[in-house]
Amino acid sequence: MTAVLPCPSFCEGHDDFDWVGPDEPVLHVGPALAVTISGSAASWSAEVIVQLNALDAIGRDRKVYIELVVGRSFAEMSPAQADQVARHLLAGAELLDTCASRTGAHPPRAAADAGRLSGPGTARARTRWTVAVDGPVARAVVTVKVLVPQARSNNGAALVLGVPGRVAGLEMIELTSTEARHLADRLSHCCAPNNHT
Repeated sequence: MTAVLPCPSFCEGHDDFDWVGPDEPVLHVGPALAVTISGSAASWSAEVIVQLNALDAIGRDRKVYIELVVGRSFAEMSPAQADQVARHLLAGAELLDTCASRTGAHPPRAAADAGRLSGPGTARARTRWTVAVDGPVARAVVTVKVLVPQARSNNGAALVLGVPGRVAGLEMIELTSTEARHLADRLSHCCAPNNHT
């Protein structure tokens, strides 16, 4: 008979597997750490969720991973991958602040602006970082990019986070530099090795 591993310190519960014995996988679910992303219009806001989880597989191997959830899309990342995303978010926040201080333009914050930011001739990616992540699909990536306006555009710079969807492409969400820093802090908290035991 295989010994059951004790729950990790962050475990707040288990997924609803039909658990039948110690040779079955167990998913330990940590707290959902939310970062609220507010739009300029009072009619919309979104949350980005960061959650530390662990899967005890058959044979008692434990895989610790961090889930980053945007809308109905999510990425499963190792702590090292999540740390990379956090560093890219911090770098993007710094670049966004630099662009805003030079131009005085701040990113538009209405849901309708998302398409305008990526439309032809209106903005270009000044900097783009990608991190290959473990899931939810093969060759999934998380992207962080800073968009800056073309000379003829009235748009301000914007920081955009892209998280892989199960079906198609990336789900994109625009962040302020403060929101990006807060999200990076949440990811870094989950990456801390003392949180994995």
